[in-house]
Amino acid sequence: MFPMFPLVSASTRTRGRAAALIPVLGAALLAGPQAASAAEVVAQSYPGPIDTVPAASSGHSPAAHGLENRVRALEKQLELRDESDRLTRESGSALSNADGYSLKGPDGNFQIRWRGGLQSDNRIYQEGADARVPDTYLIRRVRPIVDVTAWKNFGLRIVPEFGGGSFALVDAFVDVAYAPFLKVRIGKFIPPFGLERQQSFTDVPLVEQAHTTNLTPNRDVGIQLFGDLFGERLSYALASYAGAPDGAAWDADNNSPKDLAARVFAHPFKTSGPAWLSGLGIGFATTYGIHGGDTVSGSSLTSYRTPGQQIFFRYAQNTPSTVAGTVVADGDKVRLSPQGYFYAGPFGILGEYVRSSEKVARAGNSQDLVHQAWQATASLVLTGETPGYRLLKPKRGFLDGQGGLGAFELTGGISQITFDSESFAGAAPYANPAQSAREAITYIAGINWYLSRNFRLSANYDYTQFEGGAPGGGDRTGEKVFLNRVTVTF
Repeated sequence: MFPMFPLVSASTRTRGRAAALIPVLGAALLAGPQAASAAEVVAQSYPGPIDTVPAASSGHSPAAHGLENRVRALEKQLELRDESDRLTRESGSALSNADGYSLKGPDGNFQIRWRGGLQSDNRIYQEGADARVPDTYLIRRVRPIVDVTAWKNFGLRIVPEFGGGSFALVDAFVDVAYAPFLKVRIGKFIPPFGLERQQSFTDVPLVEQAHTTNLTPNRDVGIQLFGDLFGERLSYALASYAGAPDGAAWDADNNSPKDLAARVFAHPFKTSGPAWLSGLGIGFATTYGIHGGDTVSGSSLTSYRTPGQQIFFRYAQNTPSTVAGTVVADGDKVRLSPQGYFYAGPFGILGEYVRSSEKVARAGNSQDLVHQAWQATASLVLTGETPGYRLLKPKRGFLDGQGGLGAFELTGGISQITFDSESFAGAAPYANPAQSAREAITYIAGINWYLSRNFRLSANYDYTQFEGGAPGGGDRTGEKVFLNRVTVTF
C-alpha cells in the first residue's frame, strides 16, 4: 500500500503537479532497491531542498522516506511559486526598454511611462548678418516626458523643458478617447496646423526647422477634437485655442476671441493599393482668429529667426514701447497650409506651404499683411532603412551591442519666407527696411548618424541669403553656419 502524501493543503495547481508524481513514486516504492534511481528522476525534474528525517521513525525503507521528504519539499516549493505568481499579478509589472520605462497596474487599467530626450548643440558661424556672432555650445532641449494611461480611455501627458538655462512647460494635456475616430484633448498642446511642427523634436531630420515653422503657432492652451477614420487612412483635428502668434508658445489665454484650427491628413494607400505608395501622406490645415493689440504686450506679433537663431525680421517698435509707435495686431488672422510627405525605400521627402495674413496697425494706420513660406526636406538612408515621419531606427546599432555601425542618413533642404512689401511702405512702415529683410531663403546639407535608436549625431551646413534688411536699401549679409547636435532619447 502506498503511503499517504500530504496533498490537502496545496492549491489545485499544486495538487495536480504532486498527483502526477504518484505513479513514479509508487513504482519506486515497489521497486525496493531500485527506488533511488526513481528518486533521482524526481529530483532532476523538480529540484529543490530535501528535508532529512531519520529512517528509523517509520516502517518503510530509507529510500521511501527520502521520496516522501522530496514530495513534501516539492509541495512547499509549488506553494511558494503559486504565491509568487499571485503577488506578481496583484502588484503589476515594471518594464524598461529602448522606448522608456513603464509601470503597469495588475489589471492593466493603469500605466505610467517615463521617457524623454536631450539635445546639445554647437554653432559655428562662418558669416553672420550682424557683427561677428560668437560660436557657441548650448543645451538646446532637455525634456522629460511623462505619459499616464487609465482604463485605456484616459491619457495624461506632461512635458517640462529645462533647456536653455530656463524652465517652461512644453505640453500638459489630457486625452479622452471614446473611440479611435472620436477623441478629445484639453490643455496645452501643439495646435493642429504645421506639418513639421507636429513632429517630435527628436524626429525632425534637420538640426533646425524650416521657415514655414516661423509662421505656425508653437504651443497653445485650448481644446481639440480629433480622431482617425477608415483604418487610419484619414485623420482629422478641430481645435479652439487662445490664439498664439507665429512661432510662439502660450501658457495662458491672452486673447479674448479664440482662434479656430482645422486639419485633415490622409494616407490613401496605407492599407490598400500599391505598396510603394503606402508612405504617401497629404493634407491641408487652416487657422482663423481675431487678434487685437490694445496693449503692446497683447499685440500678438513676434519676430522671425534664421536657422542660426538670429532675428532677421521684426515689427517696428517705439522706444519706450507704447501702442502709439508700436505695430500691433488689429484684426483677422488667417493661415492656410497644404502639406504632405512621401517615403519609399531609402528615400523620403516632406514639403509644406504656409500663407499667413494678418491685419496690423501703427500710429492710426492699418494694413492687411500677407507673409508666405514654403519648404522641402529630403532624406536618403545609406544603410538599408526606410526614413519616415517618425524617428528612424537602425537595423543594427553601433552602441546597443548589435554588431553594426548604425544607420547613416544624408539630408538636405530648402526653405523660403517672403514678407509682404506693404510691411516696408510709407513714412511709418510696419517694419524697418534697414533692419528687417524682405525675403530669406535657406539651403541646407547635412548628415545624421544613428548609433542606436536612442543616440544620434547630426551635422548641418546652413546658408541663408537675404533680400533687403541693410541700411541704404542693401541686402543683409548672408548667414553661413555649421550646426552640430547630439540627440539622446530614453
